[in-house]
Amino acid sequence: MTMLLLITGCISVSADTPFVRVRKEEERLEQYLATLKWALTSSPFDEIIFCENSCYDYDFEAFCQSLNNKKRFEYLTFEGDRNKTVKFGKGYGEGEIIKYAPNNSKFLKHRPFFYKITGKLIVDNIYDVASNTTENRFMNYCERIDKVDTKFYKVRTEDYIKYLQDAYYEVDDTNNMYLERVIRKYLKENNIKYKSFSCIPIIVGVSGTTGKEYKRPSVRRLGLYNFLCKMGLYNFKFMYPVDWLLNRIHF
Repeated sequence: MTMLLLITGCISVSADTPFVRVRKEEERLEQYLATLKWALTSSPFDEIIFCENSCYDYDFEAFCQSLNNKKRFEYLTFEGDRNKTVKFGKGYGEGEIIKYAPNNSKFLKHRPFFYKITGKLIVDNIYDVASNTTENRFMNYCERIDKVDTKFYKVRTEDYIKYLQDAYYEVDDTNNMYLERVIRKYLKENNIKYKSFSCIPIIVGVSGTTGKEYKRPSVRRLGLYNFLCKMGLYNFKFMYPVDWLLNRIHF
């Protein structure tokens, strides 16, 4: 079964957008190109969509051809609502992208599911994480059970279009209504079933919010988390005290 990856991005960020540390266009473009190169050359995905919301003019097709890429690639760009992104935060802009892509892509609307990753990041263990099953896969944050990790997830296209694509209208970063919390809310309210991945996705790259690099978990912590994922226990509420304890004993 064909596996599709949606990469989201915004290369030209408004100066007033809150909670964005990396703002230089050249730096952001370089990071997106690194993610795209990883997806095209070092991942199991057959189709790659890069969708960005600042109408940035760059020949991504030529970049893909320079890699001797044999995968199907699609670049989507549009002008997002900059005023609302400044007012409500970058999660609002990301929500616009993930609504735009299913309705405008030549590929995505014909796929039963898709993976989504925030641009500037990669999943270092993607071959262990990705599968062509149609189950929804979201990772809960250990420290806060009312949020899911929206940096990387897998979702059934029908579920997303029917239940989740308008969730971003409730995003308001300044009032702690982050996209992670809103998506979790909609998953719960619409009784959308999901599991954690079979192992922890090891995220590598730079946080657009803080500018810090994501660090690989320690071997022991990674082993414990992967065990809990395989047992189907990672999303349970006892992960809060488990993670709280691990952070204090430097596991």
